[in-house]
Amino acid sequence: MLVKDLLGEAANIFGVSVKELQGSKRHRYIARARFALCAALRERGASYPQIGTWLGGRDHTTIMHAVDRARFIAERDDVFAAAIERLTDFEYENKPCNDALHEA
Repeated sequence: MLVKDLLGEAANIFGVSVKELQGSKRHRYIARARFALCAALRERGASYPQIGTWLGGRDHTTIMHAVDRARFIAERDDVFAAAIERLTDFEYENKPCNDALHEA
């Protein structure tokens, strides 16, 4: 699994672009997508600093907060929890990709 593939899958699930996931905008719909991606990457064994680097150079404490928020939201929102699970279990299988994957 390449990180860019998982970024692309998260972008597809949440209807955002990879640039938005890695960018600095904090709109709710982007932040929630980022939270889910952070939680999934953490579940897959990535360290907080690694995730921060992949998501535009964020500090590890920002990623820690994102993972906590994702867990909080997932406890209350089954659709969000399912999105995290889908990202956690994602395996790239030569699926057609959109242009956003190439920007990662």
